[in-house]
This record gives sequence, C-alpha cells and structure tokens, in this order.
Amino acid sequence: MNTQGNRFTPVVQHSQRHGANLALQRFLEQHPAIESVQDFINHCHARGGEALFHGRCRELGLDPNELYTSRTAELADWVCIASEEPATAESLLAVG
Repeated sequence: MNTQGNRFTPVVQHSQRHGANLALQRFLEQHPAIESVQDFINHCHARGGEALFHGRCRELGLDPNELYTSRTAELADWVCIASEEPATAESLLAVG
C-alpha cells in the first residue's frame, strides 16, 4: 500500500494494468452518494451482505481485501486502475 500524507494511493496488483476502470467510473456516476470505500462496503452489505460485496468487487475489478484495509480512502481513487478482463455490457448493466 502506498500512502502520501493522508491520501491513499491504491496498489496496482500484478494482474492489473494502468488504465481507466470504466465499470467503476460508471458505478460511481450512478451512485453519487458513494464516495469512500466504507460507503461502498455499506452500500453492498445493506443490499446483499458479504456475497454482494465480493460480487460487486469482481464486477468492478476491485480487490475486496485491499478495500477492507482502505476504508477511509475515496473509491474514485480506484478508477485509474483497470482489470485485465474488461467488464462485459451485461455486468455493467447489472452493477446496481
């Protein structure tokens, strides 16, 4: 994990490359009240618990373990990270 002052910078894992995470960007546009990682965790847990959280992480190309350790970070910080497997149109529509 890289930190600079109080600002968290997500770590790009070996299975990921730099780019725009369009699925996450779209999710954030559709859910403007979700700002922090904790907001995202709460959103998922309120709608389907741990299983939904892990499913959303897969759909959005996020590492749930990294999110759990970065609860106060802004979720938008992960938009600059794209998974190697692009999200399908169906998964983008399912993200809710």
